[in-house]
Amino acid sequence: MTLRAIIPLLLLLFLPAIGAAQDVRVKAEVDSTTFQIGEWIHTRLEVSAPKDAKLQFPQSDDDIENGDFVSIDNEEMEAGDLSQLVRREMIMTVFDTGRIAVTVLVRYRLPGDTTSYVARSNTLTFVIGTVALDTSITFKDIRDVMHVSLTVWDYLLIIGIIAAVALLAWYFYKRWKRRPVIEAEEVPEPEPEIPPHVEALAAIDRLEKDAPWRHGEHKGAQSRLSEILRQYIERRYRFPALEETTGEIMRDAVRYGVERDMLVELEQTLRVADLAKFARFEPSIPQHEDGVHFARRFVTRTTPVAASSLERGQGGEA
Repeated sequence: MTLRAIIPLLLLLFLPAIGAAQDVRVKAEVDSTTFQIGEWIHTRLEVSAPKDAKLQFPQSDDDIENGDFVSIDNEEMEAGDLSQLVRREMIMTVFDTGRIAVTVLVRYRLPGDTTSYVARSNTLTFVIGTVALDTSITFKDIRDVMHVSLTVWDYLLIIGIIAAVALLAWYFYKRWKRRPVIEAEEVPEPEPEIPPHVEALAAIDRLEKDAPWRHGEHKGAQSRLSEILRQYIERRYRFPALEETTGEIMRDAVRYGVERDMLVELEQTLRVADLAKFARFEPSIPQHEDGVHFARRFVTRTTPVAASSLERGQGGEA
C-alpha cells in the first residue's frame, strides 16, 4: 500500500478526534426540582463552543425533550481567542406529572459545513405535582335571570342607535357607488422551476471552469462539490441531504434505490470532501477532477428518464 493511500485512512481514523475538539457543551441549571403542573420553570443555560460556531438556542417545544418552551431572553456572551461562552435565561414548563426527565437541545453549525448538529444539555429531573382540589366547597343552585323593564329613555337610545347605523350604512354605500373602477392588472406567470439535474449540471460546469483547486483553494473546491451533490440529491430524492452527515446520506440513498456502483463512488467523493473541510486534507488535482467527473456522471445516471427525454425533445424542436 502506497503512502498516498495510507494518509486518507489515517485521517479518517483521527477525524472523530478533530470533531471532538470542536465540541459544544450545554449546561442547564434550575433553582428547584419540584413544581406544579404547568408552572413556569426558570432555567439558566450556559453554552461553551468554538468561537466561530453559529448557535441556535431553543425556540419551540421541539428543542425541549419532555417539556414545553415558553420564552428565552437576550444572550450574554464572553468571547475568547478560540472559544465563546454564552449564557441565556429560558422559561419552560411541563404538563406531565410524576418524575420527569427534561433535556434541552441547542443546535449549531460550523463554518464551511452545511450540516446542522445538536448538543444536548445535562438531564434535569423534576417532580411535577398536580393542583390540589378543595373538596369542602359545595355547589349552589344557579339563580334565575332577573327581568328589568325598559324605560322610555331605553327605547329612545335603541332608536338612536338604529338610526345612526342606518345613516352610516347609507353613507358608505354612496361612497362605494362613487368609487373609481380599477382595471385588474395582469399577473405575470411564475417562471418554471429549474429541474434538479439541469441546475446541478450547470453548477458542475461552473466549478470545472473555475477550477479553484489550481489556485490552492482545496477546501473551497471540495465544499462546492459536496454542496452541488447534496443539493441535487435533496431535490431529486426528496430527503434533507444538506442537513445530513455522509453516513446518513448513504443510508437514505440505499433506500431510494441508487445503483451500487454509484453508491461506492458517491461515498468516496463525499468522504474526500469531508476530509478537506474538517481535517485540512489537500486532495491532489486528479482527485479534484475525478470528483467533478463523477458528479456529472452521477447526475446523468440518476436523472429520471421522463425528464431527460423531455429535455432532448425540446432541444430537437429548437
